[in-house]
Amino acid sequence: MAIRRRGTDWARDMGRMFDVTADSLHRDPADYDFNDRPPHWKEHFPPVPQNKCVPDWVGQPRASKARIHTKWSESLVEPIPGWSPQDAYDDLNKWFVSHVADWLATHKPTRGRFPDEPQTNIDGLPIPDWLDHDKILDRLRLHYYVQHDALTAAHKNTDHKSRTPEHLIGTAPKTAISANYFVVHDTADTQERTDADVVHKGIHLWISPITLAHDRDWSASAVGTKIENQTNNLHFIHVEMSRHVTAANVANAAANNYPNPGISTERAANTLFTKQQYEDLAHAYIVNCLRRGRFLTVTVHKEVDRNIANGHNDPEHFDMAYFYRLINKKLMMPSDTTYGIEPVRAAGNNLAGQENMFIDYVKGDVACVDQYGAHGNKPGGGNYTVPIQDAAGNNVVPAGGDGNWVRGYVPPPPPPSP
Repeated sequence: MAIRRRGTDWARDMGRMFDVTADSLHRDPADYDFNDRPPHWKEHFPPVPQNKCVPDWVGQPRASKARIHTKWSESLVEPIPGWSPQDAYDDLNKWFVSHVADWLATHKPTRGRFPDEPQTNIDGLPIPDWLDHDKILDRLRLHYYVQHDALTAAHKNTDHKSRTPEHLIGTAPKTAISANYFVVHDTADTQERTDADVVHKGIHLWISPITLAHDRDWSASAVGTKIENQTNNLHFIHVEMSRHVTAANVANAAANNYPNPGISTERAANTLFTKQQYEDLAHAYIVNCLRRGRFLTVTVHKEVDRNIANGHNDPEHFDMAYFYRLINKKLMMPSDTTYGIEPVRAAGNNLAGQENMFIDYVKGDVACVDQYGAHGNKPGGGNYTVPIQDAAGNNVVPAGGDGNWVRGYVPPPPPPSP
């Protein structure tokens, strides 16, 4: 696929995921060529936005100081280019922040909530207008082309490790998905898995510290939990994370020791996964949301398997709060925005006697799952058994529901204007 190029600095920046180059930071304002703009600039940030906080001169070479090291360079959103004058950048940034706030104020009230659900949750809401499907996928393609190229020759040619764009974006990126839930798993081992290792395993993507592996597109059916009755279905996206270290070493941080730049094995203390693995997971979540047309609900394997006989307890030592913050940084969302299960609940254990809120979802009796607040107890006590059956004793094929934005509580209408 050919990527449109509009100037040397811009193409170089795109390859580095929007790191601003030294050349672009020190250009004389008189030398600005306003035809040398990044693709789609005007579509996202018109010279005169409708928001009144942005004056008419925005986009013109008025100020002399250029921006350096801003949060835009870390996101997947259309960046404000390095050649923007500082005051133009400041006002465009104010306009964008105001636009995000307006979008949240408009859409959050339309979404019901469970009693203990945080107000910061936006899963189920439609994808906002500043997140463009094709442009974000183009950026991710560039990112993973660079990363795959950074693998050592031995890893690529002998060990058959891979980090291609198709692993994250999928093999049919124009095909919509129908899943409602994004399920995070961990393998409980440190094995680096290749595509050959995961054929017919029922999981969409395997994220190891160095390599990525898959055998199906995100739109394909899959099965990864006991509650799915070993029946491939389209209601869950499943992602497995291989551990960087064993649980015995989780308290020790790890510096990057990969021989080539572009790949990182850095890991923070008290988590079993590298920062690069969290980034891969965030990219996978974003891709699925774009292809779904709204934000999927994040959950974990232990929540879906809760109190099922021989149910799993993964992921362990997974930092859900960090994962949410990383998504927010990439989508330019407020830093406290969340996308599903609460971090405290995700960090807890799968224990006997707890109520499993996914049972009714799999039966198709509810449109979404209450996975917020303290765990309730299973009515009547004991474990759930699989396969899940209906009242007539028939095994239930996961039915799910399309109304994942619907919640158990719908806020009352606003009071009438005086």
